[in-house]
Amino acid sequence: MNLQENIQRIKEIMNMDVSNSDLLSQLVQQDQVERKEYMDFVNNELRGDYEKGAKEWIKLKHRNPDDIFLDKDRMNKFIYTNFDFDSFNKKDWDNYWLLSQHADQYPDFQKTALNIIQKHTGEDNDNFKYLSDRISCRETGAQIYGTQNICKKY
Repeated sequence: MNLQENIQRIKEIMNMDVSNSDLLSQLVQQDQVERKEYMDFVNNELRGDYEKGAKEWIKLKHRNPDDIFLDKDRMNKFIYTNFDFDSFNKKDWDNYWLLSQHADQYPDFQKTALNIIQKHTGEDNDNFKYLSDRISCRETGAQIYGTQNICKKY
């Protein structure tokens, strides 16, 4: 089996017997557990200083700076799932947005996700605005809708 066939097989296995809604809910639940712990840590121990918080969290949890929330496996599962966007409900779109918002290590995917959200839900919703600003902050250091607490080019 070549690499491409292995990747396809992994995609098929990851999507077996789990609905779009269930998979998105599971991934979001996993995503939020540690982020909540991190937010509590930053707010209680560092008075809301999230830039310092990230550095301290990396030390405290012995994490790689490229994966401080242990997102890589979860993000790969999310990014490589073939979703049926036409079947999404409001909760599915919220979950899809949240995971896309946290996919900063995958900027090309974030742009694709923004286009998908725009196509299926339009531009006049918070999911589009938040992800649009997230991408814009990274690329230009500015935001259109003012949704991001910290906005700088990186």
